[in-house]
Amino acid sequence: MSDYDNTNKGAMFPNRYKEDGDKRPDHTGNLNVDGKEFKIAAWQSTSKNGNSYLSIFTKIITKNLG
Repeated sequence: MSDYDNTNKGAMFPNRYKEDGDKRPDHTGNLNVDGKEFKIAAWQSTSKNGNSYLSIFTKIITKNLG
């Protein structure tokens, strides 16, 4: 078991499966919030004013107990 505490931390990486013109996220990763694990995804976007931003999606990871 690791001595490193991942609680309330996460990381995102460039999506190596992203291709020009597709709708896949630009970045994907994992996030831990209060001990709950989430998958995260982000898309690079530009606002109407020309400002760059990330649009983010999260989904909780549920463990299949069956």
